[in-house]
Amino acid sequence: MQDIIVGFSVPKHLAFPVFSWGIRLINQQKWSHVYISWQIKGMISAYEASGSSVKFLGPSEVERRIKDIKRYRIKMTDGQFDELERFCVKHAGKAYGKWQILGILMAKIFNLKHNPISSGKDSFVCSELVGYILKDIMGLEIEKDLDLVSPSDLEKVMERYS
Repeated sequence: MQDIIVGFSVPKHLAFPVFSWGIRLINQQKWSHVYISWQIKGMISAYEASGSSVKFLGPSEVERRIKDIKRYRIKMTDGQFDELERFCVKHAGKAYGKWQILGILMAKIFNLKHNPISSGKDSFVCSELVGYILKDIMGLEIEKDLDLVSPSDLEKVMERYS
């Protein structure tokens, strides 16, 4: 068994985090970002979609960038953890879904069931990336289309799970 953390956070390093404020305002939550983390050789790491890409963060970058608001610890079987590692390596370096964010906003405004600017798995936003991990690897039920899922939607999933 392997423990992973599903973390809900805000950025530490931005002097004027307008994007984060917008997400918090729209979702009426204290956090704007979701990521996963786990220990690698005794050091904390994180995996996220932010900035311009999907990436791993080492211990010093986790400390420098992430201000946790809420964290959930979940257990993965060895098989699930192997699948997680394959997923993370496969998608590391893919683009951040900047246009997808616009599609999420359009879907909210026009009450759409699907994101009109979906990119499939060619790019990701943070909640979509973690949503794939929770749904496809952990087998958790997420009713909402992953192209539309928000950090607050995933927090509700984690509340049900824990």
